[in-house]
Parts: sequence; C-alpha cells; structure tokens
Amino acid sequence: MLLHICGILAVSTEPSLAISTKPYWFRILVPNNLAPSQIGQAIFREGNYEYIVLAAKLPVRKFALRQVTGIPDATVVHLPGATVLQIPLPLGQDIITTVGNSSFLAYPVVTHTH
Repeated sequence: MLLHICGILAVSTEPSLAISTKPYWFRILVPNNLAPSQIGQAIFREGNYEYIVLAAKLPVRKFALRQVTGIPDATVVHLPGATVLQIPLPLGQDIITTVGNSSFLAYPVVTHTH
C-alpha cells in the first residue's frame, strides 16, 4: 500500500534490514523545479539521533515522518535553505539514502551488531 502525505511517499511493509519492530522506508519528493541530484545532502549521527540534511527547503511534514517511521520523536526542521530530518535510532542502525529522478529514498539499515 502506498502512502503519500505532504511530500513523503512511503511503503511501510517492504522488507528492511532495520532493527525496529516496524520496517519502513520513505521517499522525500522534490518539487518539479528542483532535481535531487543537484541538492546537497549529508547524513550524520549524534548520540541516539540520525540527521538527514538536505540543502533545499522541501515539503516534508513532521506528522508524515512520524506516521511513516512509527517513531513519535522524529522531527523535521525547516531552515531558509535546508530541510533537516532528525530520527532517533538505536545504536547499530543508520539511515541510508539514494537519489532518484524526482525524490530521495531513505531507509534504516543495520551497520553493526552488539
């Protein structure tokens, strides 16, 4: 089942390497006047949070991110020239993104086991 809410298109039933009890992935749609390959991105971790920084103001809603991931503490910060997703993840789990023609695809993966 596809879910499209305010800039996020997601399928939450696809298999994933995620540790979480609810596997998920989500797509961040890019407006027609932008190309994902031209938008800078960075992913980093600080403590229990994974940050996805996209160098464009994108139509991502906090409610949609929380609904898709099932993580009530996930948040979105809109800056004048950037969009930041803050997603709490357990140690040993990180977010991976890939660039598509009109979107970014993001999903959690196991990076190491304890």
